[in-house]
Amino acid sequence: MIDLNDHARLLQFYRPSALHVRMRVYRMDTDTITLLPLKRQVQRFNLKFTREGKIKEISDTVPVTRQWIFAYDNNHRMIRKTVYSTEQVVEREEHYEYNVADQLYLTRTIDYTKNEPHEKHLILMEIDNHLRELTVDAAAEIPCLFYTHKIEYDDNGLENKHLVYDINDVFLTGHSYFYNPDETISDCFELDAEGVPTSHSSFTYNEYGDPISKTLRNRQTVKNEYLYIYDKMGYWNEMHHVKNGELKWIFERQIFFYSEGW
Repeated sequence: MIDLNDHARLLQFYRPSALHVRMRVYRMDTDTITLLPLKRQVQRFNLKFTREGKIKEISDTVPVTRQWIFAYDNNHRMIRKTVYSTEQVVEREEHYEYNVADQLYLTRTIDYTKNEPHEKHLILMEIDNHLRELTVDAAAEIPCLFYTHKIEYDDNGLENKHLVYDINDVFLTGHSYFYNPDETISDCFELDAEGVPTSHSSFTYNEYGDPISKTLRNRQTVKNEYLYIYDKMGYWNEMHHVKNGELKWIFERQIFFYSEGW
């Protein structure tokens, strides 16, 4: 299923004047022998934005309504995300806090789906130019996960290596990135515990800056292609996701523009 958070982040890159987006998603399930569609699952998402172009609300309206509500402070930083069930009951809350450098350093997650509300804290600390990630079970008040993220940048300030270490400073995994002249990612390599690339993803884009292909090479090659239909303003209103030559997803999107002076 589509990652709602990733799609919300994607939409935030569109111009702030696009304050309301309605999207319909089709998932195509095909028979590997006949390659004919057997059924089509449809989900609709309504996305609403603040005046500054920040995602404010996501609603999943088919077959029943679920909601993700976002709140911001006066500096337009996200401070809370609330997830509602189909019965409009709060399932989970995430609260975000920032340090004086305007960096996210604490995420408090409260899970209401358990017998008693369960809270965990994700604490981010920058020490010796490295990002420390600590997950704490609030009930037990003890660390349950601890990671160090070491991030390296190129001469243009773009992240070109992201390495993850455990509490004993043992390397676990990582990624290295390469960029096109327009600063879009051209290649990404995933690294194993020995620092050896285990997979390679390569990307290509169209003139609008939208990805048109992503090829993943590890034990086998997976090619994802993205076909778009654009409106006269250069926003896509339909996207087809083709995986290894088979149509997997169709995204239909309507963007509503508010009138001047709204």
